[in-house]
Amino acid sequence: MATDCLTETRKIHLPEAMGKCICCSCNGWLLIVDDFSFPCGMHLLNIFSRTQILLPPSSSLPISFPDPHDKFRSIHFQCKLLLSGCPTVSDCMILLLLAHGSHDESTCAIAFCKPGDESWAWFLCKTPDWKISDAILNNGSIYASRKFPPAVISVKEDETIPVPEPILTHNIDGAFLVNSLNGHLLLVCYRREDPDGKLFDVFEFVISTEECNEVNDLDGCTLFMSPNGNHLAKTGNLETSFKGNCIYFFRHSEGDYLIYDMETRHSEIVPSRGLPGDGSSLILWVNPDV
Repeated sequence: MATDCLTETRKIHLPEAMGKCICCSCNGWLLIVDDFSFPCGMHLLNIFSRTQILLPPSSSLPISFPDPHDKFRSIHFQCKLLLSGCPTVSDCMILLLLAHGSHDESTCAIAFCKPGDESWAWFLCKTPDWKISDAILNNGSIYASRKFPPAVISVKEDETIPVPEPILTHNIDGAFLVNSLNGHLLLVCYRREDPDGKLFDVFEFVISTEECNEVNDLDGCTLFMSPNGNHLAKTGNLETSFKGNCIYFFRHSEGDYLIYDMETRHSEIVPSRGLPGDGSSLILWVNPDV
């Protein structure tokens, strides 16, 4: 499988993010933290238009650090940005999935605001005996996944989330959610090792029936994944070396880049030296079409 896609890159300079922390991204927007100390200012930056949206400060988030010198960056791998639309529109809902709640009984919290709000509102995700692995917005509703064992469930404020029916019986290393191109959800289950080389199990979650069905290809699309955001794209008609029915996955903990062909189950690992960084940087996929 060709890996020359890594050489087809160009740098985009972001002076607006100089000296600040880029935490995660969604639909072409970066979540920027203005100061590494807590509390700190926050805003969104569109990587292409350079539009900036001021967000409420982190002091209204359900995060607490006993040591005032702790850094906000300590949670950025466990913070995910969700947008209901374009944040330049006043009724856009901006959500953060936070894995660090300020209450012991909480495994995570969801904070939300609209452009112009002065503070974050938030609620705890009530998930007895299981922990949220990922979350996503679909038609105004929040869906979450769990990892042990993998499953998908709807999340609502002030409602205890029931233990969902497992989809797989074996343990996995990641359970990621992606919006499919037909309005449903994809649950992507990843494991680092498999004797048959099947590193990914992909299921389509049908919203109306809440049923999960395994899929063996991506209908020619390409899936770009990282722990901070995932994107399914049609690449068949584009002049690019990215292959259809393949998953391109940045693995931060391993410091490498995994390319997985769903048809052949062939996988290729590109070490960190092949990436446009030193392997310790936060690497995000950013979709320019949204």
